[in-house]
Amino acid sequence: MADKNSTDSIGLSRRKVLAGLGAVGVASAGAGLGTTAYFNDTESFEGNTLTAGQLDLLVDWQQTYNGPAEGPMYAPAGYPYINAYPDSDGDGIQDDVPQSFVIWAKRNGYDLNTAQGTSDAVADFKDAFFADLGEGQDWEAPLISLDDVKPGDTGEVTMSLHFFNNPAYVQLTGAKTDESENGLTEPESEVDDTADAGELGDAVDVLIWNDDGDNVYEPRNGQDVDVVVLFDTSCSMDWADSSAGCNANQNTAAPEKFPQAQAGAKALFEELLAEPDVSGLGLPADMVPDANVRVALVEYGNNTGVKQPFTQDLDALRDEIDGMSPGSSTFLPTALEEAIDLLEGSEADEKCVVVIGDGQPHDEPNNEPGPNSPVSPLAGVTYDSWGATYSVQLTEYLEQTVGANILTVHYEVDPDVSLAQGIDTAFAQGTAPGYDIGTDGEIDTIELFEIMASPVSGDIADLSRFSFAADRDRLVCVLHRIAHLCAGEVPLFAGSLNGALQALDDGVLLVGNPRVEADPDIDAPVRSVLEWSCTYYIGFEWSVDAAVGNEIQTDSIEFELGVAAEQARHNDTPFATAP
Repeated sequence: MADKNSTDSIGLSRRKVLAGLGAVGVASAGAGLGTTAYFNDTESFEGNTLTAGQLDLLVDWQQTYNGPAEGPMYAPAGYPYINAYPDSDGDGIQDDVPQSFVIWAKRNGYDLNTAQGTSDAVADFKDAFFADLGEGQDWEAPLISLDDVKPGDTGEVTMSLHFFNNPAYVQLTGAKTDESENGLTEPESEVDDTADAGELGDAVDVLIWNDDGDNVYEPRNGQDVDVVVLFDTSCSMDWADSSAGCNANQNTAAPEKFPQAQAGAKALFEELLAEPDVSGLGLPADMVPDANVRVALVEYGNNTGVKQPFTQDLDALRDEIDGMSPGSSTFLPTALEEAIDLLEGSEADEKCVVVIGDGQPHDEPNNEPGPNSPVSPLAGVTYDSWGATYSVQLTEYLEQTVGANILTVHYEVDPDVSLAQGIDTAFAQGTAPGYDIGTDGEIDTIELFEIMASPVSGDIADLSRFSFAADRDRLVCVLHRIAHLCAGEVPLFAGSLNGALQALDDGVLLVGNPRVEADPDIDAPVRSVLEWSCTYYIGFEWSVDAAVGNEIQTDSIEFELGVAAEQARHNDTPFATAP
C-alpha cells in the first residue's frame, strides 16, 4: 500500500493549482510571494474486482488587497480586486459557483442515487465551473504576488473548499519557503543591523477563520443576536416525496427523515448558543466573537405555534425538538406571523429567521391573510396559491419592517415540485423584483424558498440570497453555516505570519462546528468529519500595522498555503505519519 502521507514539494503556479485540484487528495490554494505545493497521488488497482473510490478536492478563491488606490497589481475591476478563480471574464471578481452541488445536479437531471449518475454529475460540475478559464491571464504567476507592501496595507484570500464522493477530514497546511532581508537601505540600517535576517514574517499580522463566504471576518463582537427557528412538522416530513400524499398508497415511508431533521436542528442550537473561548489567540478586544445569542423555536405543521420563547437554555430547546412529531399540513405563514410577533418585541442588534422545511405551504384558510395580518393582500391578485404568496409577503415584512435576515433550508426537496401558476402575478408585481421564474410559468418549491431568503442591507447582505439545499446527510453542515451567518465567525489563528506558518506546518484540522469546538463547556460532539458536496470557506487575512517602521524595507517572504483532504472511513488517525 502506498504511504498516504507521502508528499512531494513542487513549484506552484495558478495553472498548477488548477491542473491538479480535480484529481488529488492534497492541493495547495497558493499564497505568498512565491509558493510551492504538496501533492499526493490517489491510486487505483486495475484488473481486479475492486474499484477504488474517489476523493476529489477543488479549491476556488477570491483575493483582495487594500493597498494603494490604484496600480498594476489590481485586476481590471480595480481596487481592491487582485484575482479570483473561477473568473471567466478575467475581471478579478469570482464567478458565481452554485453553493449546492446537490440541487445543481438534480436540476440538471442527474440521478445521485446511482454511482454512475453521481460520477457524471461531479465530472460535469467541474467542467462547468472549474475549467481553466480566462484567456490572456498569466496562469504561471503565483496566486499572491505583491512586491511593494507598506505599513497599513491589508490583503485577504477566501478559499472555498469543495470535495466530492466521500466524507473527509480536511486540514489547512502551510510553510515558509524563503525569507530574505534583500540588503539594507540607509533608513533600514538605522533601526536594523541584521543584514541576513528579514523581519517581514514577524511584522505581518495574520488572521485565519471559518468564513461564511463573503471575505470578511464578522465575529458579532458584543452584539445581541436573536434567532427564530421555524421547524416543519407537517406530515410530509415522514415521507420521501414532499409533494405527494402522506399515505402508503401515494408515497414511500422515510423513517429516518424526521429524526435527522431533529438532529440537525439540535446541532444548529448548539452552534448558535456556543460561547467560543479564543482567549489564547491574543485577539484585540473588538475582534473577539462574544455575541449574546438567544434562540426561539416555532413549530409549523402538527402543532403550529411558539414552542420556546427566546432563551439561552440549550437543553430546553433540545427537549422541545425531541418532543415533536410530524402530522397535519404546512402552516408556514402562521409560523412567520409568530416570528414577527417575537422579533417586533426584540431590541437585538441582529435578527435572524431560519426556516427549515420540506414542502410548500398549503392553500388552506389558515394560510390566507386574515384581518389581523401585518400585511395586506396584494391588490388585483387571484390567490391560486394563498400559502406561498402570503409567505413571501410575510418574509418581506420581516426583512423590510422588522429588520430580520431570512435564511431558508429546503430539506429533501426535489426541483420542479411546482406551485400553482397564480403566484406568478404576485411576483411580477414586485414581491420578488428581478427574479427569473423561468419559461414554465410556475414557481417550484425550491424557488419559493430562494425568493423568501432575500436579506436586508447589513453585514450579511452581500450575498444575493440565503437559501440552502440539504438532504439528510448534509443538513447539519448547512445549518452550521447558517449559525456563522447569524451568530458570528470564529478565528482559527491570530498572530504573526511566522507564527501562523509554524502552526500550519503541523496542519490545522478543520471542523464542521467551529463555535462548538471553541466552547469548552458545551455538551456536544466536535464534528471533525466534513460532509462531501457541502461548501466550506476559510478566510486568510494579512496586514502590516501602520506603526511598523523602516525595519521591513526591502524585506521579502515566500510561503505556501495548502488544503489537504483525507478519507474519513476506517480512519481513526487522520493525517498521522505512517509507520
